[in-house]
Amino acid sequence: YFDANMDAFCKEVEWGDFSTFTWRNTPKLKEMLRLDPGIKSKVQSDLSPFDVLIGCGAAPAFVNLADRNLSAFCPYGEDLYGSTKYRFKKFTSDTFFSRASIKYNLDHLAFVKCQRRGIKQSLNIFGNQFGMKEVALKLGFAGKYENDLLPLIYRPAFERYNFETLLKVDVAHRILNLKKDCSLLIVSATRHCWHSDHLNWYDKKGNDILLKGFASFALSDVGKRSALVLFEYGPDVAASKRLISELGIGNKVTWLPFSNPAEVGAIISLSDIVAGDFNVGWHFNSNIIMGLVSGKPVLQYR
Repeated sequence: YFDANMDAFCKEVEWGDFSTFTWRNTPKLKEMLRLDPGIKSKVQSDLSPFDVLIGCGAAPAFVNLADRNLSAFCPYGEDLYGSTKYRFKKFTSDTFFSRASIKYNLDHLAFVKCQRRGIKQSLNIFGNQFGMKEVALKLGFAGKYENDLLPLIYRPAFERYNFETLLKVDVAHRILNLKKDCSLLIVSATRHCWHSDHLNWYDKKGNDILLKGFASFALSDVGKRSALVLFEYGPDVAASKRLISELGIGNKVTWLPFSNPAEVGAIISLSDIVAGDFNVGWHFNSNIIMGLVSGKPVLQYR
């Protein structure tokens, strides 16, 4: 996970989340009830060179769609607790029976079905000791369960990177100059998930809470030389930018492009404070971990 050279051995595919798990895009309802065959063939083609498949998130659904089994499923939580449950999305009364409403709910139903079956047919699961095993067993999982989560940051790999080298990139130069001009640098690499209608309450990161709190501080005399660094990551980046404009703190917020974990870690190492999630108290992610391993104070709702 923490590898500056990940682009050399990672391939980007056209599928991987719920939005790409779709039924036929056709005005005819009868034809729409059949899954788009193009998606299945793409997944099968992309996975064909590999004998061992390890994944998290929506991987069980797509691997199952390709008529394959995961060698190991490494859940992070929502992919096991939430993505295996069908939730009918209620559209407004005038669109309740619209084609968009029907298609969305059919897509979701098919996704959940494949996600459940993909988890059930996984050969191994690496999870925690706090309920994951029970959920997996209820889904019919009969493989080997390991009470041992994979590390988000592998220490030997973490230690071999020279952050000074990583910080030579143009993005890091912006942060180095920003640090010279401010008295308090706050960095948050958390996904922007707080505004979209499709988000469940436990998916929301509370980015709006961070922005409103930072505005209150940054516009005061004591915080006037503070700065906040954010990454363009997540479905609600545009909503966060609108809120920043409304709060009048655009000149105090620096946006960086979505970056690989090694670069994020290097930038976090320059911060004074790392800001985490402000909605669900039990969220624990790589943003927080990288802040802790960098020896930085972490702001987080608990």
